[in-house]
Order: sequence, then C-alpha cells, then structure tokens
Amino acid sequence: MRFTRFILSLVFLCMVLCTLVACGSNASSSQSQGGKGAPGDESSSEPRFAVFSPAIGVMLRDLGFEDQIVGRHSFDTALSESIPVVGSHIEIDDEMLIEVEPTILIFQRGSVEIPERITALAKERGWAIWTYQLESLDDIATTLDDLYLKLVGFPADANNDGDPTTFEVDPTKRFEIELPSARLARAWSPM
Repeated sequence: MRFTRFILSLVFLCMVLCTLVACGSNASSSQSQGGKGAPGDESSSEPRFAVFSPAIGVMLRDLGFEDQIVGRHSFDTALSESIPVVGSHIEIDDEMLIEVEPTILIFQRGSVEIPERITALAKERGWAIWTYQLESLDDIATTLDDLYLKLVGFPADANNDGDPTTFEVDPTKRFEIELPSARLARAWSPM
C-alpha cells in the first residue's frame, strides 16, 4: 500500500513538473518573439500569417505562433475555428485575404502554382510569400527548422543587408541551438 502511494505521488510530481516546464517554454518562446519586425512588413511588430497549408499551420502553432495566424486553409481542422478561412491552395478568397491583412502568405509547393493575381496582390500590399515543399520527412524537418530560424532564432534582418525578407545566414549558426528537427528525429527513431 505504501509503495503504491509512493509511486502515485512520484507520477503526480512528474506530471506537475512536466506541466511547469511546458508552460515555461511557451512563455520564453513568446518573449523571444516580441519586438521583432515581420519579414513582410517592417512597420508591424509581429508577423501576421495567412497559411495555405494545414501542415504548415500546425507547425506554426507548435512553434507558438497560432496567435499570429490571421487566415487558415479551408481544410484545416487543427487550428482554432476562430481563425478565418482564406481559401485553399486551389481556390483563394481574395476579399477575405485583404480583410485579414496578413504580412506573410505561406504556401505548400505542389502541382498548383500560386495564382498570378495573388502574387500581384502580395506585391501591391507588401506581403511576403513563403513556399515550402512537404513531400518527405526530411522536407517536414527542413521546413520546421526554417520557420524556427526565421521567426525565433534570428532577428528580422539576420544578414544585415537592409532587406528583412532575405535570410542568408551563416549555416554554422544552426549548430548553436537545438532545432525542432532534432526533436522530430528523436520522435521518429525506433526505441
């Protein structure tokens, strides 16, 4: 009986400790985001994403950026339903896109190209367009790392060229911090 109580107490303590650690990592992540200019709009303090890929929406959420997602893919069931639907990779709602005022449009590369009208609209309004290929586990890891480095790991103008939309950073900087792909690799590896 005593041993069972001890084990239950230990399990409970571990759960509380894990919860505290998880809360602490979200708080520090939020603090590290503050004050950075959005790559698509230097006047804004935080990026505003319109995400045309459910998978990339989940990645942004997992990195702590769900509050900055202002538009989601029409098939996205993982993000909050309070985030407006701006269409899919095939059919984009231009009016809703203008209404939510994103600073960055994120697309998943595939067989469908980004419509020229969206590219023109983005140029006219100063929105950045990011595209990612997600056809393999390596693509997922690379995308997650790239998002992390762009949004958390480096300042908006990491290479100090005066253009916050370019990210030609020293590749050795990747070894200075643990990237999300390291956690993915541990999750994918057999026990």
